[in-house]
Amino acid sequence: MGEFLWVFFGLIVVSGLLYFVITVVFGPGEERVDSSPDSSPVVLPHGRVLAPEDLDKVRLPVAFRGYRMAEVDALLDRLSEELAIRDALARSPQPLGHDDSPEDPPPVP
Repeated sequence: MGEFLWVFFGLIVVSGLLYFVITVVFGPGEERVDSSPDSSPVVLPHGRVLAPEDLDKVRLPVAFRGYRMAEVDALLDRLSEELAIRDALARSPQPLGHDDSPEDPPPVP
């Protein structure tokens, strides 16, 4: 039983020394930088309707446990506004003088 304890304590000492050497050689590691939760680096064009290419360019940075909530919320708010505008334009009446009825079909020979 005494020999087992010496081996056990020897393993603990070797593990501690190994941890110390690795910490000294590689450093303590990088510190995690906290970002402000209300910042939104997602850049979308203002003053015009979004195009599919604009959404293809969007890259949401990954935070510690997923995506930053403020950035996703800002993107979803912008998309919902644009969809509301699109739906309102689709429901609006056609301009005067524009007739969707087809002209007389050409005669069949």
